Amino acid sequence: MRVLLELFLKFFQIGAIAFGGGYAILPLITEVIVEDMGWLSQIEIIDVVTISQMTPGPIALNAATFVGTKVAGIIGSIVATTGIIAPQFILMLILAQFVFRDKKIDFMQKIIKGIKPGMVGLILVATLAMINSSIFNEGFSLSTLASSFDNVSFLAIFTFIVGFIMKVKNIGIINIIITSAAIGAAYCFIFI
Repeated sequence: MRVLLELFLKFFQIGAIAFGGGYAILPLITEVIVEDMGWLSQIEIIDVVTISQMTPGPIALNAATFVGTKVAGIIGSIVATTGIIAPQFILMLILAQFVFRDKKIDFMQKIIKGIKPGMVGLILVATLAMINSSIFNEGFSLSTLASSFDNVSFLAIFTFIVGFIMKVKNIGIINIIITSAAIGAAYCFIFI
């Protein structure tokens, strides 16, 4: 029962400040789920992001469902998912009162204008964390990079370059995903 309460409260906390979409909230999800609670590893967070891109729904909601299932089964997934959507649901009910009563909410526009630069920073942090977890097997540090390239995943670098070139040439995202999966499968088939 304590785990369910922790799941609800932690995801309620994440949902309460979930402005800017999935990538903007990813650093907060990582901090709470990986660093504070230890429910997932950094690599598992990258897996959640990957799976979230292939399944319908936002990253935060998919992360809540995934973590809830891992920590406490189906009940945990329901509790975590409810926790992450509850604050936004409550906020929408409150804001709807202003909108339907024809009140001006200029202050909300000013708040949103102030939040946007912070969200860009959070997206950058999430991007750098995903690059670090994807390319470096044990995380990036100059000492380990200088002494040996064993920490570097050349498969990840190669796949990134191929995906980047495909995106620059306006090849569809589905083709990029399929190509990346094929590269990974070919590597496992040939080298493992």
